[in-house]
Amino acid sequence: MHRLQLLLAGLVLSTGLGAQTLSLGVKLGPTWSWQTESCCGEYEPRTGVSGGLTGSLALSRVFGVQAEVLFAEKGVRGPAGFWMRQGYLEMPILVRATWPTGRLVSPVLLVGVAPAAELSCSGQTTTFILFSGGSPPLVPLDCDSMRSFRRDLGLVASIGADLAVGRAVWTSELRFTHGTSNLNQAWTSIPEANNRAVVLMVGVRSARR
Repeated sequence: MHRLQLLLAGLVLSTGLGAQTLSLGVKLGPTWSWQTESCCGEYEPRTGVSGGLTGSLALSRVFGVQAEVLFAEKGVRGPAGFWMRQGYLEMPILVRATWPTGRLVSPVLLVGVAPAAELSCSGQTTTFILFSGGSPPLVPLDCDSMRSFRRDLGLVASIGADLAVGRAVWTSELRFTHGTSNLNQAWTSIPEANNRAVVLMVGVRSARR
């Protein structure tokens, strides 16, 4: 998997520099993320934001490759006031298919992988002390004591549209990321947990030269 990522990244850089067809841009939008656990199904989603830089290269009228560097907020909400927010540095490497309609708007499909590294983690949870009545108090979540794994590898699929206006291309995209890494893999006594995220992003990039 890592060899494939390096190969695609090298193709984007080398071909883009030689043919001068690399298109650069930015994108930003809201994220709805949650986690699934093998024992308990899905937790409630938490809203965040994702955004960053993109570089795309057309290999033909239809197909191309795209590399991104994104900051992505993910997390989860659970019972009794529990919540967790994580900040990831994501580096998606994607295959891009654009339907050439001959008009200003072109449908776009992207699929690929998104390796990610956790940059931050915060949240709150309840204590495990027995009380005579009422709800247990909420305390800050200790992310380090809960788990030690800080990386993820997402499978990415998205649909969107490009709108060409002058020398710029405005983009819109609905993306789903399926995390494949067990966030609790450092622990043997708790269930497997995986990230899931839906992102709605808009952006702008330079028109290909």
